[in-house]
Amino acid sequence: MSLSSASLLTLCFLTPFVFSTSIEWNSNLACQILASKINNRVFFPGGAEYNASVFSYAYVQQQILKPSCIVKPSDSAEVATTLKALRRSPATQFAIRSGGHGTNGGFSNIDSGVTVDMTSIHGVDILEDGITASIGTGALWGDVYAVLDTHNRSLNGGRASGVGIGGFLSGGGIGFFALQYGFGCDAVVNMEVVLSSGDIINANATSNPALFKALKGGQNNFGVVTRWDITTISKGEFWGGSIVYPNSTTAKQLEAFTHWKTPENFDPSSSVEQSHVYIEPLQTFLVSNSIFYTKPREFPLNLKNYTDIQPQISSTLRISNATDFSYEVQSFSTPNQSSIYATTTFRMCPTIIKKVHAIWKAYAEKLPHNATITSSLTLQSIPPPATDPTKLNSLGFDPASTPQKDLVLVLISNFWENPEAGAQVRGSAADFINDVDRIAEEEGVAHKFRYMNYADADFQQPLHTTGQLDDLRKVALEYDAIGMFQRQVTGGWKLYP
Repeated sequence: MSLSSASLLTLCFLTPFVFSTSIEWNSNLACQILASKINNRVFFPGGAEYNASVFSYAYVQQQILKPSCIVKPSDSAEVATTLKALRRSPATQFAIRSGGHGTNGGFSNIDSGVTVDMTSIHGVDILEDGITASIGTGALWGDVYAVLDTHNRSLNGGRASGVGIGGFLSGGGIGFFALQYGFGCDAVVNMEVVLSSGDIINANATSNPALFKALKGGQNNFGVVTRWDITTISKGEFWGGSIVYPNSTTAKQLEAFTHWKTPENFDPSSSVEQSHVYIEPLQTFLVSNSIFYTKPREFPLNLKNYTDIQPQISSTLRISNATDFSYEVQSFSTPNQSSIYATTTFRMCPTIIKKVHAIWKAYAEKLPHNATITSSLTLQSIPPPATDPTKLNSLGFDPASTPQKDLVLVLISNFWENPEAGAQVRGSAADFINDVDRIAEEEGVAHKFRYMNYADADFQQPLHTTGQLDDLRKVALEYDAIGMFQRQVTGGWKLYP
């Protein structure tokens, strides 16, 4: 491609509708055309199937969006038909949904445009080799584990049963076995992808390798993944669960996390999500540790600092399987409320955890009352990067780096019912992240990485933190030359400002 032609294509990405097509229609007409092309797979406002789809999103900011129609393709051929039709309608914007668990409004649903709901493509199969799982992009992790557990196999998927496959893997993915096996996307060996042209291709380490890497962390900028082929691991039951403690244990909790994150204490078999929770209606602070060990070994030494803390309000620690654990994690969620996720990352040091907690607690105490707010500060590790050249992703970590030992991933998640509190709650989350970043700079431990599955679209740009943006743009120009996934798919993390 010459420089001049590349520049022209870039202009197409940045400028909406800079060229015309043979047919221009609005979204309502586009929906009628789609209905004529895909029999019984297009649903309109007021219908039971339409309403079921809209209200099955996890959070209110997605549920309130009302597309002109919802397309629910049943296979990759129907996805191709859908994209071909939408390609001929450059004025029609659309969203792509996998599980609908994301917290950013407009990322997987849309107002007035077309939502392509992939939940009907949800098959889970073990291939003849007994190792590779072939999974439809609309499946939920609870359904995946239910199949794999019967074969004593598993993979590094979502920890909550209601999380979808597509968004999780295309954003990296952190699961039960992350510190041992890396990001969830690193186990993917092949993807079936439908391009904006309607072509159906495979992307893997030898066929379309640049696209293969880009889709692992580049999200919805290149095509629609309809199937993920993933290498599973031999895995029966393992140990873990959740312990809830009163606020009086906070100092010990922060010490335990600091000790666990000391590099010489690293154990790839262990996993910890430490959440400090404020429940506004009760004016109460709690601490919850979700801890797992990838072997059926009870109370391992590496997690003793957590299990020894007393008093404990409740504990579900046990030996069980991924299906059971994923449904437990899901039960702790707060669906059907407004929500915000925001995230940052810093290098571990002995003093920073207590400072971060103090900042969060101060903000939590200032949240509005009578708004049914829950605020959570969650601390965890980042998976190791892939070192095998055939497994590289686009998240930006050097294969020689050790984020699993060195870095702390911070998530603030706020949930609320009163719409009038939204601006203050969202602003509080953004201010918290900014203050943590300031403290990290002062301590000399700041890190640029922002995990996109936790990032907030109002003030964070995770793709810009990976160092991969130029490469991702080149891949997009090659596989989506008309820029459909930049111009028409307005939700998601975009490659251009």
